[in-house]
Amino acid sequence: MAYQHKQLGFILITVFVIVFLFLVDLLTLSIIFWHDSLPAYVTPLLIAATILIIIAGVLFSSMTIRIEDGHLIWHFGFGFWKNHVQLNEIHSSAPVRNKWWYGWGIRKIPGGWLYNVSGLDAVEFSLENGRLFRLGSDETDKLLTAVKAAQK
Repeated sequence: MAYQHKQLGFILITVFVIVFLFLVDLLTLSIIFWHDSLPAYVTPLLIAATILIIIAGVLFSSMTIRIEDGHLIWHFGFGFWKNHVQLNEIHSSAPVRNKWWYGWGIRKIPGGWLYNVSGLDAVEFSLENGRLFRLGSDETDKLLTAVKAAQK
């Protein structure tokens, strides 16, 4: 394997933990203190929201990028939203700085797609077919070097 890097999204993890704790607190209050005064659907909604935040936290807490067998491969969490391109399809690549409002996760951005778990730095890839995407990374130089070395 020519390159592999797993980046943790510390800010996303922190947000997920805070929201999770807030939902657990609300759920506890709704069950213990407010059970007689709340509509019947509130507790199941809080349970569903808590489960969803756990799932989102697990799925989007990290992103792994690797180069293997002539492919650039990336995925979130434990393999969620796995994607890849053949290295010979990459026309160009360059380091870029994302605008802060592009956010994290999987985002449609002007001209293409962004896959990111943390920070503003990314590598922008332009493919032979005109498609464009960015992979957020905390080691853009190493990623660029590995891609260029694997393309030779």
